[in-house]
Amino acid sequence: MPSGASAGVAWQPHRVVLSLGKGIVRINAFCLSAVAMLIQVVIRPWFPTWFVTLGVLGLAVIVHEAGHYVAARMGGMRVVLVRIGPLQMAPRRRGWKVRWKRLPGAAAGSVTALPDPDQPWRPAFVRFAVGGVVANLLLAVPLLIGVVTAPSTHARLWFAACLCGAAFPLVNIVPFRRGMDSDGLLAWRWLRHPPTTTQLLATRALSRIMWGTQLDALAPDEAAALRRMSPMHAVWCDVMGDLLRGDWQAGAGRLDAWRAAIPGDKQRRSLFTEFTAQVRREIAFATAIHERDASLLPDKASMRAARWTTPSLASRCRAVVAWLDDDFNAVAVATIDAMALAGDSADLSAQESTRRICAALAATPRTRADAGFAGPAEHG
Repeated sequence: MPSGASAGVAWQPHRVVLSLGKGIVRINAFCLSAVAMLIQVVIRPWFPTWFVTLGVLGLAVIVHEAGHYVAARMGGMRVVLVRIGPLQMAPRRRGWKVRWKRLPGAAAGSVTALPDPDQPWRPAFVRFAVGGVVANLLLAVPLLIGVVTAPSTHARLWFAACLCGAAFPLVNIVPFRRGMDSDGLLAWRWLRHPPTTTQLLATRALSRIMWGTQLDALAPDEAAALRRMSPMHAVWCDVMGDLLRGDWQAGAGRLDAWRAAIPGDKQRRSLFTEFTAQVRREIAFATAIHERDASLLPDKASMRAARWTTPSLASRCRAVVAWLDDDFNAVAVATIDAMALAGDSADLSAQESTRRICAALAATPRTRADAGFAGPAEHG
């Protein structure tokens, strides 16, 4: 199922259509389960039959998400995350990074991708939306042929059991919404009700960042839309702007705004947990520099968690420690390491952002007395 592909889009079909879509999905699930149970009665022993059905269902989910991934790449989109159950995979410039993280209430799988901001979006999104269903059809067709052409009744039933598992993800072509838009709903929206430019400003801002535009170089309307995505996005924009300018005092002063931006709703707070922690780590980074105190840097547990979202943070923190020790050779080495890690990210803006932050650190006076009233360092 596509994820994060329709941020900022207001149009939704009538609630009757969505309810009808959910009803079709439930009926389909009931029918497939009934067929699988009927096969269960005929074929013995029962365990291998259910094992094969569930195994093919798992395979179908993998094939479905792979179809979205291939369609996204063919459409010129940049894939941010592929998730299959608790398995999360994020592409890098060289290879993938993988982790195991369960998300309560999430769909069985999803692919998050952003389009090229300078290319037409409608064909890319439509292809992305239907890619998963097309992949499942390619899996289901040979199984259906097997049901028809198998030489024995038992063999046909085994093919039918496999087909029951493979057919489940095909219901995504039905327009419904449960947590996120179904494939059919996303495709229909982009075919018949494409969002306006204004509705897509935030998505376009994220896309530009992924394609290498610096946060402080975004167009004013796109930057404003990105801040409106949530209070935490607004704080993130402020903190990263402070770091890019080397304004450590302003970055350190964002802690109260960070606390106020944490969602009050439990489910939304759960979804924002990782992003919230990421912003907090950047505030701690700025605070340690402003206070000239390495103990205020993120702790080891937080550093380990940062490997997924901000792999260059640990090297940046080593640069801070070296800077506090007046060891500028070590600062240079840590900066090179940080830039190498950021350069391997799928986010094309990360390396330049890291370079600017480390350059601002190197240009910051070691003591406050040396800083005087010169104000924050400016770096382009």
